[in-house]
Amino acid sequence: MKIRYYNDILVEDDEEVSFEETQKLTTYTKAYFRDDEYLEKTELYSNCTLSTVNYYNINNQAYEDVKAFHFHNYQNVKFTVRQNLAKIQGYTWESIFFFSSLGELTNVTEILSNENQKPLMEIHMDKDYKVFELLKYYWEPDDELRYIFEYDGDGRNYTGYDLLYGDSAYLSEVKDYLPDPEFYDNGYHLPQAIANSTIPSV
Repeated sequence: MKIRYYNDILVEDDEEVSFEETQKLTTYTKAYFRDDEYLEKTELYSNCTLSTVNYYNINNQAYEDVKAFHFHNYQNVKFTVRQNLAKIQGYTWESIFFFSSLGELTNVTEILSNENQKPLMEIHMDKDYKVFELLKYYWEPDDELRYIFEYDGDGRNYTGYDLLYGDSAYLSEVKDYLPDPEFYDNGYHLPQAIANSTIPSV
């Protein structure tokens, strides 16, 4: 097992810091890697206090087993369990189950990422698996995030943000300039390359 530390919540090479540096940070992440470099677990610290543990469920363990492990090693700490759902033509679907510190399911998120592991789409559900919000992202060719669009549970867009200018973005005004406008037209539409596939069930 290898342990590395990262500034804030992103586990990325350019965010890695030493343990000594974490003591000066408001938020940092402690990441546990297997010997084959697969990320197994992260601990998120805020003001030097452990706030959340994130499990990357690589062995498809039953959630009850993950919860049992969590309660054996942590107390009064909320946690998440991430699990890959499907891979289609370079696109990856994963699910994230969010649990309270008591082990109660609070909400679920499905994420679709591209071949560069950049998230394109998020589906947010409550504890009863009812969709209440969807998010879609547009990344510039240099992998800089430009737009975030929000949709209601029926897939209707109601707002957007332009991160370059720090202002609102109206889908009706920018959609035709995007490389895959149909994808952004409705919250449930999939990228053109996998448009004939279906959203996997969690």
